[in-house]
Amino acid sequence: MNIKNPGLFRSSRLTGIAGLLLTLSFPAVSHAGLLFGTFSIAPSANETVDISTGDINFMPSGAFTINSATGSFSALGGTGVILSIDDPPYAVNTFYSTPDFLTFAGNGSITFTLQILDAGVEGTADCNLAPAAGQNCTPDVPGLAPYNLTNTSSTTSAASFDITGLEVDSSTNTTVPFIGVVAAQFSVPYQTLLGDVDDGQTIVTTYSATFSTIPEPGTGGMLALGALGIGIFSLLRFRRRSASVR
Repeated sequence: MNIKNPGLFRSSRLTGIAGLLLTLSFPAVSHAGLLFGTFSIAPSANETVDISTGDINFMPSGAFTINSATGSFSALGGTGVILSIDDPPYAVNTFYSTPDFLTFAGNGSITFTLQILDAGVEGTADCNLAPAAGQNCTPDVPGLAPYNLTNTSSTTSAASFDITGLEVDSSTNTTVPFIGVVAAQFSVPYQTLLGDVDDGQTIVTTYSATFSTIPEPGTGGMLALGALGIGIFSLLRFRRRSASVR
């Protein structure tokens, strides 16, 4: 084969390599500031969660401390603030975006946007039984509640609720979904708690919460296929052009 334009091969090869490198660099560019993994928080000193009919208030300021973290969240550390969840506007299983639901003192560009307060899944069958270990309840009066209640014994209980939303990196304008579970322990059965709330009382307790990011499925595979496509396209273009100059 007599190549009349030897620069043609070099140009085509460099184009393919450049395209491949550019495509493979997309994850680092688009997700440069996002953090991935799991982290757990607990209320800072003198902070509580106050629960009443329709309201979940992190009081008095919502300040929390990060207790543990995995993945890139391990570099975050420190403290932050969590916002209260009130109904209205939050009804379970209803989309309502709340930016800055979680903010972090150690990283001003990372915030969490709350989108959905998930409905509880335990049902009402055990809600009005005499207290016993192993009972589960999601009350539905006056409406479906977010709480999953469990009697850990006849005299103790645990409660939790789930939330979903987006981690937001303002420096790159990128997002990734997250899920969160907020939990509390009580020294009374949940039947007692339900009775207190029905009487208009507010349940005041400490809490813990765990948040995990959910990387979008298939992103890495799609980028790899894109890089492969660029390489094949460049190779075919080189073969066509080199054939035309024989």
